[in-house]
Amino acid sequence: MAMKLERVKVADIRPLEDEYGNQFASRDYDLKANKEYVSELAASFDASGEPEEPVRLIRDGKLYRIKTGNSRVRAMKQLGTEECWALIDDDDTVQSVLEATVRTDHKKKYEETELAGYVQQLTMFGDDEYVSDVSGIGVENARKVRRVREIAGEAAENMTLDRMYAAYEFDGDDEKFEEIMSAPEGKWRSIADHYIGERDRKLKVEALEAASIAAGLRLTADARQGRQYITSVEKPESMADEVAGASEGYTDVVGIVSDYSWRPAITLYGVSKTKDEEDRKAAEKRRKREEAESACEAAIDAREAWFMAKVRNNEPMPVVDGMLRDAFMNHATTSDYNAASIGDALDIVAEADDGQRIDETMNQLCKFVAWWWLPAQKFSTGYAGAVADGNFGYYKVMMKEFVGLGAAMRQDGYEPNEAEEWITDLVSSALAEDGNDGDSDDE
Repeated sequence: MAMKLERVKVADIRPLEDEYGNQFASRDYDLKANKEYVSELAASFDASGEPEEPVRLIRDGKLYRIKTGNSRVRAMKQLGTEECWALIDDDDTVQSVLEATVRTDHKKKYEETELAGYVQQLTMFGDDEYVSDVSGIGVENARKVRRVREIAGEAAENMTLDRMYAAYEFDGDDEKFEEIMSAPEGKWRSIADHYIGERDRKLKVEALEAASIAAGLRLTADARQGRQYITSVEKPESMADEVAGASEGYTDVVGIVSDYSWRPAITLYGVSKTKDEEDRKAAEKRRKREEAESACEAAIDAREAWFMAKVRNNEPMPVVDGMLRDAFMNHATTSDYNAASIGDALDIVAEADDGQRIDETMNQLCKFVAWWWLPAQKFSTGYAGAVADGNFGYYKVMMKEFVGLGAAMRQDGYEPNEAEEWITDLVSSALAEDGNDGDSDDE
């Protein structure tokens, strides 16, 4: 039968309903957004109080059911419009109306819960492929919607599609399913993400364990003792190659399950096939470092003893005194704290910048203080160990000052012991081999 354009009474128009009074293809007009939309429509009508585009209706005895135009009908009722033009198609059915509702979503986007409700209603008229074809959500998602609707019943009516998809992931776990379905709108997603992440992590660990067994890897609770870390394997499909590669350089390779994070892995440990050689090299490196630290400590102690004796006996040491004077001037005249505490105590004014005056007023205490201000004093046993390791990039200035102070002391009669000669040679050789005289640290 052809579609007809007829004049109908607005009071005779009703929403589309099933035999139980449940409305099909109708927005939720309790929502503020939909109420505002109806008011905007009403304001757009001309003086007749009718929309430019006629509503489409299905004849139901003496009444009419809305196929498309629920919002327009409400707008007319809001304006008090008594009659309107309408397109009547007696061949239309509830199913065809619902299909049109889901497919036609361009005049005003449906709220998420509204669209989910329409999709749920589609499941009553066809299989998952049919629902997918009409709604465009895909067969798998159509299956999820149908299943959640079966489990939750009316509780699913106000659920979004995303929430239904998330709840489906826990079909069979009543507690988690119910928690996701009943959570407040602002919280269900974080709850679902937590449970999904927890489940996926467990599945990942199981897959890694299965791959480990297939690769011949022995899993243990504590593999660290006597073994070295090799690598961590996060992908089950990489396990066989990783275990094979580890076995080339290690013996007794085992794995520990690391499932304490969101990225579970199997961590491989083993005994290096070259462990004896590695241990020997490590021991030799440790011996050299300890020897350098010990020699440096002996040198520092010997220098300090020589200096203290010189000062107490008021013996001349002109070269070192020059270095002390420079150190004193660099600190006492540039620091308010140093000038106050040292200058006042010795009646040396902070403004003094004349070398002769410093020489005249220099006494034992000044020398003692200036000794610890010498740049060379920054070179300690730890730095000596770094030189022995070859890791001295940032210490070149201190290394040069250390060697320089020893040379100045020799000019004043100091005789270094064997340990100091050894550490001095080590530091000097390191500077020479590096090709840097120590004027500036590496950046």
